[in-house]
Amino acid sequence: MIMSETRQADVHHHPRYAGDAFPLAPQSVIDAYLYYWQVTHEKNQTAREERMTSVNGILNDFCDGYIQPPVYTAAMLMSLMDKLEDPLTSRNAYRALRVFLEESEAGKEDDEYTLGLLSDRQKIGTFWQENINEIIESYPEIAQAFRDDMSESQIPREMWEHDAPIVQRDKIIKLKENVNIVSILIQSAELLEWLSSEKAGNNGETYAYMYAARSIFAPICKMVRFGGLEMALQSRCSQLELEITGQQQFVEKAATHLEWIESPEQVEQVIQSIFEHTLGDTIHERALSHNSQHGIIMGEGISEGDSRVTWRVKSLGRIAHKLARSGIDAKPMDIVGTTVIVEDESTLAAALSSILKRINSDERIELVPSPSRDYAVHVRGDLAYIDTVREALGYSTRKEMERHVDVVDEEKDGFRVAKVTFTYYEPGLKTPVPVEMQINTVADREQARGGKAAHLYKRYPDARETYDTQVLQEFRGDRDIIRHNTLVGPSKERAAVLRQMIMGTSF
Repeated sequence: MIMSETRQADVHHHPRYAGDAFPLAPQSVIDAYLYYWQVTHEKNQTAREERMTSVNGILNDFCDGYIQPPVYTAAMLMSLMDKLEDPLTSRNAYRALRVFLEESEAGKEDDEYTLGLLSDRQKIGTFWQENINEIIESYPEIAQAFRDDMSESQIPREMWEHDAPIVQRDKIIKLKENVNIVSILIQSAELLEWLSSEKAGNNGETYAYMYAARSIFAPICKMVRFGGLEMALQSRCSQLELEITGQQQFVEKAATHLEWIESPEQVEQVIQSIFEHTLGDTIHERALSHNSQHGIIMGEGISEGDSRVTWRVKSLGRIAHKLARSGIDAKPMDIVGTTVIVEDESTLAAALSSILKRINSDERIELVPSPSRDYAVHVRGDLAYIDTVREALGYSTRKEMERHVDVVDEEKDGFRVAKVTFTYYEPGLKTPVPVEMQINTVADREQARGGKAAHLYKRYPDARETYDTQVLQEFRGDRDIIRHNTLVGPSKERAAVLRQMIMGTSF
């Protein structure tokens, strides 16, 4: 493609040859923005680029391995899509998108995928606006927070503390049929970036964004198995809410529970030591590359006997949220949460017995009950499951076991788990590290993700009413679908229309 002389001057005679803030962006994206900024004389270009880079960093941290280059391209072009909504900026935005298409070297299929994701933007916005209207009708006590004239006005404390219910199943399913899950992930990353910026504060805009994060985007992220992104959104919302409502002391106290952390790399070393002293030889790594300051640290690996292990450090916002509910002096024992996943109940019982023997012979580790428990060992499940664990631990009777173990009969949701809580300390750590280690069978782990005992029901209690296990399983399958850059039907149709609109715009 040969540029017109006018466009060539617009791009390359720009006062600052931009792109240095997002150096990995395709040249076609950089030139699209250079054109737009030149003809509109828009300022703060570096800040805009940095925000785009931050959004892509978040996507890379939480979704790497599942999304392809066209997704990052779409994320960077979303602000141009927003310009299409304004008659004063739409023509130049269309022209800038034409610069992108004419200079793109990605190929027709990738460009179509990018356009499809861009076309989802308006649909997601419409979906959110419709929900705002329903919120206003359903919850008159917070209705004024969503008025346009409140975007920069302070919101009363009681409105901030209003629980945001998860959007109903049928509405989410309809949204999913019309837009791509990846587009929802992009919007989730944008929400996290905005809520983490200096813009967030006591105003209607922040309130609306936090409500959207809690009621729509975080739950969807969890359902489609991007739990890290859900954790980051929930953490930031909890932290912001406490700060805005004058409860900063809970955030400050929560930070003391993370004082042992000096860097993500140091966390990885501590986790390795914990695993070695409780599980034996273990190979593991962090699951996030930490390009962004979201504060989520998590990983996975393999222990002796080829059991899968997962772990995460509880986020600042969620610790603060817990302290606000339980009391500022509460001592959470799940600051580091680990899960050992084994094949069956007998393997689980043997693993728990082995872990306890290692702990009891190691001076670095001290068994400490959770605040809500009498003992540091907790077993929950049906009677047969409890008996299997009892025999492995060497107890003759249930009564004898209950002198040292918290035992809960649980038949309702079929969830079974064995847990042990302890603190780990070694020279060099500022404070002991509280750890909750749970052991699940593969089947029970699946129950906790998409079955009757799904974590979604605990995090969003109102979800149990409409999100049955079949729906959860369908959502969980969407994570693997997005690897293939396949657009849903309506999005593919909109992509074709968007291309015609873009290419039909003259310079």
